[in-house]
Amino acid sequence: MKYLLDKFVAGFPAYLEKDVKNVLNIIKSKETDHNCCSISENCFADISLDGEKLQIPYRFYHKELIEDFAKEFTETEQIILHCIYSRSCNGFTRQKHIESIFSFSEIPKWTLPYIIKLCDEYVMEIIKIINNNISKISTNQIAEFVNENKNFIVLGYARMVSYLDCYYKGLKLKKYVGYKFYRNVLGYNKTFYIPNESRIHGETLLNNLF
Repeated sequence: MKYLLDKFVAGFPAYLEKDVKNVLNIIKSKETDHNCCSISENCFADISLDGEKLQIPYRFYHKELIEDFAKEFTETEQIILHCIYSRSCNGFTRQKHIESIFSFSEIPKWTLPYIIKLCDEYVMEIIKIINNNISKISTNQIAEFVNENKNFIVLGYARMVSYLDCYYKGLKLKKYVGYKFYRNVLGYNKTFYIPNESRIHGETLLNNLF
């Protein structure tokens, strides 16, 4: 379980370390079979949040725990919990927890990598939920995150297009909600690029995650 703690602690700003560890420790205390809890080796492409590097696990392989235990958390810890479960291997679990994130009156900036990552995946229903609720987050905060994470956005756009071709053949790109999100919300356009020194790493990571 220590490996899990180490991985997800690095997926949030340092000032939240105590909160993240508390959430993960409670998850551990509620788990009867410690061997069933694991996470993927891969993390998202390097992400920066106000100058701080984050490493977020790609998938969280863990059965969802009963809802009542979330009452033990502060509001910040509840949002952390929902971010963690938004990386679940179960699509219905990811959808449930992304809806929970948007249920809060104030949504912190540090949720953005978790939210945006879901828009380059293949569950259209989740992308629709995000596209319909993203206005609850400051456009300035979104713009700051995008400007700081062009590589992440470029790779995400490529994945989104690839999944569209794989899962929704016949649907025009410009009609797809994922495309609308990247263009209208994130401002993606042809001026986005991956610097040469990052391109090999980015392409390797992209290939590993397909």
